[in-house]
Amino acid sequence: MDELVKMIESNPDSRELKGALAVQRGLKGYLERQIEEILQVWDSFIAQMLARV
Repeated sequence: MDELVKMIESNPDSRELKGALAVQRGLKGYLERQIEEILQVWDSFIAQMLARV
């Protein structure tokens, strides 16, 4: 989780930032639907990011 926080704080690329935020929220127990609404991303993007963990 600390690595995600460092990435979020240091990365200006919005796609990478949203990916890190999606993973962070997924690990905190958010549902994919909630993450979609919060970050305005597709469910396939969330699944792809969560698969990297």
